[in-house]
Amino acid sequence: MDVQRVIAGLNRVLAIEYAAMIQYLQDSVLIQGLERAYLADFFRDRAKDEMGHAERLGDKIVALGGIPTIEPALITQSLEVAEMLGQGLAAERDALVALKALLPEVQDDVPIRVLIEQLCYDTQGHIESFEKLLAQKRLVIATKEVRLKQVA
Repeated sequence: MDVQRVIAGLNRVLAIEYAAMIQYLQDSVLIQGLERAYLADFFRDRAKDEMGHAERLGDKIVALGGIPTIEPALITQSLEVAEMLGQGLAAERDALVALKALLPEVQDDVPIRVLIEQLCYDTQGHIESFEKLLAQKRLVIATKEVRLKQVA
């Protein structure tokens, strides 16, 4: 494992996590209208998740002998709900790409690989949440009628 390349990769992910955290916090306070009732908390919760990811990444970077970046990736903002959600989805997808790029490099280091896999799992969950809110998955019900089975 090339430790310097791993540190650089972890710092790339860390910068994305910082940006997402700031972006989501900003979204949580900017959101207006009826959507505010549920989306403000949604964005606040995502910001807290990203802060947790940033903390774990920073700890691992230091453990490897590196210095965690203090510069976030590009932060986007909007006043439109659909744009906020789209920007969040893009940030999560960027993070997942950066995380997956690290996997071949850390394949033989189980603790780092597990950390990256856990972050991939969390990030994929965030992607799915944004996709659902944006109605990007077309669901089809096979039958409009459901019959419950009797329990004996």
